[in-house]
Amino acid sequence: SLLKVKSFNDAEARVIGHSPDNKIEGALGSLVCEMPVTGVQFKVGSGIAMSDRIDFGRAKELWPVGTIISYKYQGLTDANGCPRFPTYLRRRDDRSWEEVVADATASSGIEVEDADAVATPPRKRAAVQGKNDVKKTVKKKANKGAASAAGSTDSASGGQLLFSARGLCESESGGKFWEVKVNGGTMTVTYGKVNTKGRSTATEFSNGRAATKEAKKVMKQKVAKGYVF
Repeated sequence: SLLKVKSFNDAEARVIGHSPDNKIEGALGSLVCEMPVTGVQFKVGSGIAMSDRIDFGRAKELWPVGTIISYKYQGLTDANGCPRFPTYLRRRDDRSWEEVVADATASSGIEVEDADAVATPPRKRAAVQGKNDVKKTVKKKANKGAASAAGSTDSASGGQLLFSARGLCESESGGKFWEVKVNGGTMTVTYGKVNTKGRSTATEFSNGRAATKEAKKVMKQKVAKGYVF
């Protein structure tokens, strides 16, 4: 008989709230958490022992807001990058949020200065339009030279190259470069000083579309920091 093997990833997140159980009155249903760098919010209840969940007040004491936890998940959703089937593993009292954000930042290649500013997602703003409001739509065309056409092949990785971009940024200490390539469901980021090999990190996604979406998102952040593609 064939066995179906499911692969899991481990990660850290920060507790930002508590959600009550919908079936058991006075019990904890799940921990409301946020991911580093992206600030995506999600709930995790699976994996938490019922003995720790049965008393909502005690659960809030066990996992106060700001607690760092480890959890496992099966990839990220395409829509908003939310962890699929997150399962609680343990508290991480040995880790600070700054360390978690720094590690996640190094993996994605995003440069940040304020961990809390990056980890907190922007609030959704309601648009109020009157009868005399003028609607303006600004469409930005992507630089054709920054991204390669889908379907080409990257000889270095041997996979299908879905997206690639390379940017340069001038600084007082010398020029810097940042490069991203998407091969299948893998996003590889290479960055460092010009005329050096730089440092490379790879992040796995559920599919090429999700990896390309994240690559373009990070690329826009680099443009805002002064990189020219």
